[in-house]
Amino acid sequence: LPSPSSALLAIMGRAPQPKVGKRKPGKKKGGKKEVEEALKSAQKGESKAAKGGKAQGARGKSAAATLESAMAALAAMEVEKSGGHGVVDKRLEEGILTLLRGRKQGATCCPSEVPRKLKFPDWRSMMNQTRAAARRLAKQGTIVISQNGLPVPDVDNFKGPIRLSLSNSAMDV
Repeated sequence: LPSPSSALLAIMGRAPQPKVGKRKPGKKKGGKKEVEEALKSAQKGESKAAKGGKAQGARGKSAAATLESAMAALAAMEVEKSGGHGVVDKRLEEGILTLLRGRKQGATCCPSEVPRKLKFPDWRSMMNQTRAAARRLAKQGTIVISQNGLPVPDVDNFKGPIRLSLSNSAMDV
């Protein structure tokens, strides 16, 4: 399996350059530092695009698309490293609850509203994580996942569009 950083570089259209010579003892190959460097370079390209210049990656991706891919890869690395429940997952869970508590009693929201309100660069890439966060909250009894106005019978096995709402017990909190 390739390291997450080499996968990120492949996404960005840049092949990792082979290093000549020996690595210093204690230095790890790849990892979060490379991803952060890729993010910085993508952000520089994005600022060039904002100034009117053309910032294109090696495969013709815009700097914004490269930045979105890098952010998604970094979030995936974080989740993988933390055993599945990272900072991003907690932000999504809190975002769901905050969004629903800010609405009238009994109101619903679409899961896509959550990453958009949290200002994730590419909310579409966060939809699987958002739906997973909704499943966890539904299993805790905090929210209800519904389809066609009815609660889904099994929160682990549903397909298609869903709506989220606070459960009756969560409305009292």
